[in-house]
Amino acid sequence: MINEPGKLSSSFPKPENSAFLRLVAFKMAAAHYPASDFPLFSCGYTELCRENLSGKSVVELACGRGDLAVALAEQCPDAKILAVDRYLDAGSAIRAAHSAGKAKNLEYLCSDAVNLPVIPDSSVDLVFGQAALHHLANDVSAVRNESHRILKPGGRLVFLFEPLGHNWFVSCVRAIQVSRQEMGDESNLFFSTFDEIGQTFAKIEVQSFNLTGYFLKAFKGKSGLSLARFCNKLDRAISRFWTNAPKFGANANIIFWK
Repeated sequence: MINEPGKLSSSFPKPENSAFLRLVAFKMAAAHYPASDFPLFSCGYTELCRENLSGKSVVELACGRGDLAVALAEQCPDAKILAVDRYLDAGSAIRAAHSAGKAKNLEYLCSDAVNLPVIPDSSVDLVFGQAALHHLANDVSAVRNESHRILKPGGRLVFLFEPLGHNWFVSCVRAIQVSRQEMGDESNLFFSTFDEIGQTFAKIEVQSFNLTGYFLKAFKGKSGLSLARFCNKLDRAISRFWTNAPKFGANANIIFWK
């Protein structure tokens, strides 16, 4: 199946709502990432909550500790949220929240993200993952098929904080990091990856970040935050003259609509 022309759109978006990152739960979900990635997480968390999730069904793929699932459960107490990860020791933040009497609308399931037979067809309103897709990129067709199967018509598949591989400099830096830390399942993602996943989806949006500000990841704490905001503005200005610029950002949020 070939994607229709114009099905994929991309941009450097302006952070819409910093309120999410002032909430303790959402701060925890992004705490171990560089502060310079604030624009990305601000846009990403806003996207998760863009539609009213009251009474809706939500699934997080490859949840890890589960900090983001906990944050979303607290922000949307009337949503039903299921966090999935293949590792038995994952979900520690979810267990901690339950022990504290919080996030009662959130459950954890130890399962493969691309094989979820316990979830009925067309029963989920939102599927998302944070820094998850590049760990699943060895079988993007399985990601596409299973996510599309469980999503309702009009539902969204959202991936946050994913690495783009079109920028050769960024790719070289990542290759060094992967080799030094012996990370076996790290993959760069490309627009062709999103096209492949999006074959059965109606629309794809790529929110790119860190074209000029990638070096700010080396800054610790909040020292790079104000510079990150400036670089975000600069990226948006560059994209007005270079329409292909979003492909060369270092990171992206990707939204698929069924």
